[in-house]
Amino acid sequence: NKGIRVIAWDVDQTVLDTHTGGRLPDDPKRNEAFFHTHMSRHFVALFLAACELKMENTFVTFGDNKDNVPRKTVAGERLVGRMLGVFTSAVSPRTVAFHPKNNTPRLSLCNGKNAHLELLGLVPTASVLIDDDPQNIRAAQKSGYHTIQVVGQGGFTME
Repeated sequence: NKGIRVIAWDVDQTVLDTHTGGRLPDDPKRNEAFFHTHMSRHFVALFLAACELKMENTFVTFGDNKDNVPRKTVAGERLVGRMLGVFTSAVSPRTVAFHPKNNTPRLSLCNGKNAHLELLGLVPTASVLIDDDPQNIRAAQKSGYHTIQVVGQGGFTME
C-alpha cells in the first residue's frame, strides 16, 4: 500500500477493450449490451474492491459533453454513468470529461490528462492514473502521480 486513496480511470482501451471516440449512440439497451461485451472484468473487480476499501474511483476522459457532440449520442459523465450502471447503482463517481480543443484556452494547454487530474483536486502521491496512452502516463508521472499503463488491446488486466 503506497497510500493510494484515489484511482483515476481512463475509459477507452482501459475500462473498455476498445476505442469509442468518447461517445456512443444514445440507445440505453444497445449501450448495455456494448458494455457487457467490452468492459474489462478486471476493471470491475478492482473498481468494486476499491469501493469496499473506501477508496474513490474517478474517471478522466477526452469524451466530453460539449454542444459539438453530435445529437443522439451519449458522452462524458452520461457515458460513464451508463457504463457503471451495468454492474452497480451504488456509486456516483466524479468524472472530468473534456477535450482540450473544445474548452477554454487555459485547458487547451493541458499536458495529457494532468488538467483532468488537477480539476479533480487530487493529491498526486495519493492517486493513481490508469491509462493506455504513454503520453498521459509520462505527464502524470512527471507531476508525481502513481501510474499504471494499460498495454495491448484487451483493456485493463491484472494478469
